[in-house]
Amino acid sequence: MLLRLLRFYLRPYRNAIIVVVVLQFLQSLANLYLPTLNAEIIDNGVVTGNSGYILRTGGVMLAVTLVQVVCAIGAVYFGARTAMALGRDVRGAVFHQVQTFSAREVGHFGTPTLITRTTNDVQQVQMLVLLSFTMMVSAPIIGVGSVILALKQDVPLSSLLVIIVPVLAVIVGLIVSRMRPLFRLMQKRIDRINQVLREQISGVRVIRAFVRDDWERERFGGSNTELFGVSLGVGRLMAFMFPSVMLVVNLASIATLWFGGHLVVSGGMQIGALTAFLSYLVQVLMAVMMATFMFLLVPRADACAERIQEVLGTPTSVLPPTEPIVPEKVEGRIELRDVEFHYPGAEAPVLRGINLPILIRFADILKHRLGELYSAFQTAIAEHRYQAGYCCVYPIKVNQQRQVVEEVLEFGKPFHFGLEAGSKPELMAVMALADNETPIICNGFKDDEYIEMAMLAQKVGRQIIPVV
Repeated sequence: MLLRLLRFYLRPYRNAIIVVVVLQFLQSLANLYLPTLNAEIIDNGVVTGNSGYILRTGGVMLAVTLVQVVCAIGAVYFGARTAMALGRDVRGAVFHQVQTFSAREVGHFGTPTLITRTTNDVQQVQMLVLLSFTMMVSAPIIGVGSVILALKQDVPLSSLLVIIVPVLAVIVGLIVSRMRPLFRLMQKRIDRINQVLREQISGVRVIRAFVRDDWERERFGGSNTELFGVSLGVGRLMAFMFPSVMLVVNLASIATLWFGGHLVVSGGMQIGALTAFLSYLVQVLMAVMMATFMFLLVPRADACAERIQEVLGTPTSVLPPTEPIVPEKVEGRIELRDVEFHYPGAEAPVLRGINLPILIRFADILKHRLGELYSAFQTAIAEHRYQAGYCCVYPIKVNQQRQVVEEVLEFGKPFHFGLEAGSKPELMAVMALADNETPIICNGFKDDEYIEMAMLAQKVGRQIIPVV
């Protein structure tokens, strides 16, 4: 999930990423060249007492250091800009996706977790990208380059790396594997804290009115304690990781000085070469430490990216029409008869036997995307809350009936056409609009008029129902 998210949203910033990689490469080369220059000063200047060589080589070291500083500043600048742009784009994408959600999707995720995913989760991914550009890009370059230059100084002494690096990798791998599920659980605990706080702030008057302060304190305390427990577990693992890495680094330095000292005494190695080898060894282990620090962030960022992708990959259940129809003037009413409403996954409907006529000006409401009233009704149909019973629409002008009911019909719910005190042409128009399985509700007709219309409907295979 993390790689997919980064691959998509970092694509527009390829040029900036190339600049960051080039600058980090130059910085790493300068950093690797400095210990070699230092070894040359010791072997060719300090030992022989050649002050001129020391000054010349020292000047080269200053120039290399200046190049390193300039490249480091440029890499941090472009890396920070790219990381902040990524956070802006992902945050905007999550926000716009949430804006398209209906009440069903918002209820599925919950408002608190949507807030957390838009803010905290995006921030974790953004921080990972920032540190990757400033630290992780240079870590493999320095690590590989230090190993090559250490082998150049002394091959037998470099055998220490064969033992040190795998030990360090095993320690880091074990710790990171235990931190990954804890980071995912931590994000859920943060969601719970946000939910409790939001409920308490929005319902503070009700809480005080019913004297539920102590209960709400206990409720918040429980959620806070759960977050504290998970954070404490993560903190203990992080506290154990860095001392473990430093222990390996210090043991490696002691072993290098011990075996390297014997080589210097026997004449098999120069002092400057030993100093350079020790510097390269420390750089290798520091590169591993930088990678270790990144591994601390990767599990949490991966969990956050998974939560972000879950929001971005959830389609809305209510899609706007591609070509909405807005009649100039249609008046009528929506009438619900004996309907039931239930929430998704509920065991029983929350409302039963609802009969609700709604007088409405469709021209004004459709002009503003059906307004709040019709949108709520439309959402209820789309979310499958409208189960039993049926909906009937009575437009005054039959020739505008399709324009009024077209959006409701597309949901495939029980639906009846209505006709009030109309004439034979109006009935024929409604029967042409309805299908064979859709009854036509007749209201306000006399008995002889109804008999005549029933005979007409029977000839074309339609069904009409009188309103008693």
